[in-house]
Amino acid sequence: FPVMSTKAILTCRNMVTELILETCIALRDGREQNACTALSGIIAEAADNEALQAISCCLLVALRHRQRQLFTAWMQESRPRLEQLLVNPQLAHQGGSVLLRLTFAVCDRRLAEVRPMLALLVRRWLRTQADNTAMLQEFMGEWLSLAARMARRRWREETVFLLRETGRWLLMQQDLQRLAWSLQQLQLHFVVYARWDGFDKACRIYRELTLLYRLLLRRVPKAPPERQTALLQLLVRHLRDVTANVSRSAMLDDADIFRQLYSFFWQLTAENKRARDELLRLLQLAITYWQQTMPKTSRKQAVLLKDLLQPNLIDGQYALLLQKII
Repeated sequence: FPVMSTKAILTCRNMVTELILETCIALRDGREQNACTALSGIIAEAADNEALQAISCCLLVALRHRQRQLFTAWMQESRPRLEQLLVNPQLAHQGGSVLLRLTFAVCDRRLAEVRPMLALLVRRWLRTQADNTAMLQEFMGEWLSLAARMARRRWREETVFLLRETGRWLLMQQDLQRLAWSLQQLQLHFVVYARWDGFDKACRIYRELTLLYRLLLRRVPKAPPERQTALLQLLVRHLRDVTANVSRSAMLDDADIFRQLYSFFWQLTAENKRARDELLRLLQLAITYWQQTMPKTSRKQAVLLKDLLQPNLIDGQYALLLQKII
């Protein structure tokens, strides 16, 4: 392969810098066609180690100038080059940083038309980093923090987008440690929100979690035998810990939170019996696990929850697995 000289590399970098400046100045002066021409030059000519930052810089400048349609068009134009760059292992960290900046911008400006395109880019990068646990944890930590910010603003569509992409990624994970870490982060953000605005509002703004819980519960009996017990224990322990932390911050009994959760599940699934039975089964599993693993806390409160355990939905494989973890 030909090797570029130092002079050629500097010339290329200077060209990219000039094109970025031309894009920014043209947008400032209202010369949209000139800006588009400069961006096309960056997409076509910039070296891989410069292209990600250069393209993202131009995209964000377009948003700063409130050029929503132009931003959408530029995202579409640059998508093939971005897809190529995001699978480059040498640009892994840079790619994650660029995606997080673009995601914040798209959510902050509420660009619903760009979210599907952005989601495809994020999924592509996540697949490429499948073996890099440290990189994935850093990225998902920032992603979930962004979801919490959107939830705090009570921006429903943006929160749904971020949580659904989180759930999609989690359901693909075979590593239970990654799943446990992610659920712990979700628990942290959920509990903080509940402390601010109350448990019921936290359930509603984070209601995509109920879909994640249902899908994880469905996978328990279908998982390899060596994973079934661990997956069920991870799920019920998560719900038990969410309940315990919310009850402490709200100065309520755990039983009060379990009953509020029951009411929320019932209202959420009033027209979907299958979904209701799945969530109530999960709740019964969590209550039973809580009774057996926190006997001092549950001794006096358990009697208050007897009605939630009837009719008994813990049957078949779930009942056998529950006995192994309590």
